[in-house]
Amino acid sequence: MSKHFLYSLLKYTHSQVLEETFNVGILFFCPDTKEVRFLYPEKLDRVRKLYPNFSENLLKEYLKGFKSQALRISREIKFEEDFNILINDYFLPIDATFLSFSKPKKVILDKNIDEYIKLYYHKYFSVYDVNASTTQKIDEKFIIKNFKSQIENLKNDKIKDRIKIREDIIKMQYTDLKTDGYWLNGNRHYLKALSFDLKKPIEIDNKVNIINSKLNLLSKELTEFNYCIDILVAKPQENSLNKDFQKAMKILESSDKKIVAVYDSVSEYASFTAKCIEQSFK
Repeated sequence: MSKHFLYSLLKYTHSQVLEETFNVGILFFCPDTKEVRFLYPEKLDRVRKLYPNFSENLLKEYLKGFKSQALRISREIKFEEDFNILINDYFLPIDATFLSFSKPKKVILDKNIDEYIKLYYHKYFSVYDVNASTTQKIDEKFIIKNFKSQIENLKNDKIKDRIKIREDIIKMQYTDLKTDGYWLNGNRHYLKALSFDLKKPIEIDNKVNIINSKLNLLSKELTEFNYCIDILVAKPQENSLNKDFQKAMKILESSDKKIVAVYDSVSEYASFTAKCIEQSFK
């Protein structure tokens, strides 16, 4: 079974008649590690602006209590049952008045859970903090860190030994290419992280054209040396840039498929790498 975690949003309802709710906290549960975490925004200005007379002190007492309860469960209880039971038995009953938890959602883990917790907290609560960025930027270091984490989880040390994660430079006649690692299965596969988690279309366009130009200049020599370039990309988190990202992907995928392959999933690429290396042993 794939590693995963579950989360549920804590919702505040000021008036049952209006049925208007606000997210005021988020509860995480990782079944593999039995870890429970509860996060909430320190400032509740967003709620106060709409309802100046709401019981802020009472709500904050609940939030602090939930955080302490989550820490206690992780350290002392090591909860192993259903997430809904965790919520009902240790946090709130389903028929709570002004506070309630949403239906739990499941997320497959393909990177460190701490990174996911940061992303999901900012996704729902950046609106409470004008100084907070909406999401954490996924850059090249982030991609490689997640790939390294996937490889470290492999049980076969023989496969791990064939994978080297370190910066290197391919130096050829017309240009150089910085890479982030390589692995061997008869051919040498160089890993190149490439993040398109940018803010403007022109930034995506410039970045893909630079790497594409380098690949075209390197093409002949890469073929001669039996080298392959595996490009592991991160897509933009801004939905408005999806078309620009798809255009960039088409440019990359137009390269010679004998020497260039493009991947947009860290977990899938890690699995593919391990499988290819394992097959080379036969």
